Amino acid sequence: MPLIQLPQLLLVMTWFAFETDSLIVGHEAKEIKAMKDQGNDARIAEIFKDAHHKEFEFKLIAKMDTYAQQDRIKFQAIRVEKINYVKHGNALLNELDKYSQKN
Repeated sequence: MPLIQLPQLLLVMTWFAFETDSLIVGHEAKEIKAMKDQGNDARIAEIFKDAHHKEFEFKLIAKMDTYAQQDRIKFQAIRVEKINYVKHGNALLNELDKYSQKN
């Protein structure tokens, strides 16, 4: 299974839409909204800065949609998880094993 690093913009657009907010930024959406309502923008900026450069595995669905005679692609995240490097490493080793047995 290939690993895809999504652009930061997509991450920011989708993280509030799912119950993975605490996984990605370490805080629930309710907490961040309360901070925003209190005017604590500096703390919110710090939270998002801490979330930069973290890698996650996203399972996405892409769907083509037509709006005002223009085609556009909509993405929806089905699942977000931390990357399991052991699992992916073992999968790569199994693939290498298959290729070495063919030769």
